[in-house]
Amino acid sequence: MNIYKNTEVRICVICKQNKPIVKFDQMTTKAEGRIRRKTCRQCNLGIGAFRDNPDFLIKAANYIQYLRQQ
Repeated sequence: MNIYKNTEVRICVICKQNKPIVKFDQMTTKAEGRIRRKTCRQCNLGIGAFRDNPDFLIKAANYIQYLRQQ
C-alpha cells in the first residue's frame, strides 16, 4: 500500500516545512466543502481538529503563548 500516492513533497503553507503535501485528498473544509491543499498531514489534521474554526485556532495559539510565559 502506497500511503503517499496522492501526495507530493512540497513546503507546507502553514508550518513551512518540506513535507509530503496532500494533493487531492478527501480532506475538505467543513464550512465550505472545498478541498484543502498545500498543507502537510499534521497541519491538515490540526485544522480539522479545531473544526475549521479560526476562533478556536486563535484561542489555542493564545493559550500556547500564555503557557510559554509561565
